[in-house]
This record gives sequence, C-alpha cells and structure tokens, in this order.
Amino acid sequence: MKLGITMEVAGEPLEAIDRHWKSLDLLDPSRDAQLVATAHHCLLNALVTAERYGEAGQLLLQSNLRHKFADDPLNLLRLRWVEAKILAGHGRLEDAEEVLTTVYWGFYRQELHYVAAVVGLDLAEVMLRQDKKVEAHCLAVDLYNTFQEQKIDAEAQRALLTFEVVCSHKAATPQMARRTRDFLDQRQYNPRLRFEPLLVLYG
Repeated sequence: MKLGITMEVAGEPLEAIDRHWKSLDLLDPSRDAQLVATAHHCLLNALVTAERYGEAGQLLLQSNLRHKFADDPLNLLRLRWVEAKILAGHGRLEDAEEVLTTVYWGFYRQELHYVAAVVGLDLAEVMLRQDKKVEAHCLAVDLYNTFQEQKIDAEAQRALLTFEVVCSHKAATPQMARRTRDFLDQRQYNPRLRFEPLLVLYG
C-alpha cells in the first residue's frame, strides 16, 4: 500500500493501481476491515488520478466505503472528494461543484487549510470548466488570503497569489488551476520543491 501511494505521488498512477490491487489480494477483511477500507480508498484515488472514472465508480459502489466511513468524518470528506472527481470526470460539473464546495468547507472548518486549498483548486478547475470566472476568482482570493493570514508555506502562497492574479484578469484556465493544485499537492511531499510561475501558467 505504501509503495502504491509512493508511485501515485511520483506521477505513476498505473503502477500505483497495480500495487494497490496486489495489496488488496494480500489483505484479510476478517482480520483488519479498516485496513481493507483504506486500501480501497487508496485504489480509488489512483484510479481517479489515472482518469479511469468508470472503474472508480464501480469500485466506489462495490466497496461500500460510504457506510464504512460513516463514523469517520475526515475519511468521509476524503471519500466525497474522490466522488466529486468521478462526477467531474463524467462531465457532471454542477454536481461535482456542489460536492467539492461541501468538502472544501468541511476541511476548512477542521482547520486543515492546506488540504482545503488543494480541494479548492479542484473546485476552481470545475468552475473554470463551466466558464465561472468570477466565482473562481473569488475562491482564489479566499485561498490566498487564508494562507497569508495563517502564514502557511511561502512557496504555496506564491503559487496561490499567481493563480489569483491570473483569475483577476479573467485569464485563468482549468489547466492552470490543475497545475497549481498539482504543485501544492506535490509540495506536501517534497518541501524542497520551488514554485515556477511559467510552468504553472504554460505547462
């Protein structure tokens, strides 16, 4: 499971999927049902990262994770986050926006501001896919202000400020939101990673 997570962070979701399936084959639900649920969740994340939304949707139903995480608010938020990505992958953008908004504020209320920002950038991407540039800009302002007020990670602040400025000029694209999101996500695992504006803006 740890190797699968490492492979996904390294940008190799297909290898991560293979590792997670192998880990599930080795687990015994009767001995540790919670670990099996966690393995299913990791697999879901990898499938979504690989844009295999159909398989992810089937696994979501078969694994019954909503029930298993019913008494675990944080894992339930993370599961709903994956659900939103599946909805977005199937083009159900309004539904995805609604779920992502709930998840964003859920993490925010838990004061998990960094995680909330990553969710917020997923939300901004969905908004921009619907050409909701004003709403995306308002969200970008909130994300940057929160990081500035809480004095969270100067490099992440630079990334969020760049995205906010681009949004303010109505020039932001879904791809820019995705690249900013990817930077924040990767920086959690690699604190030496530095923000490069041109890479986020132009890929």
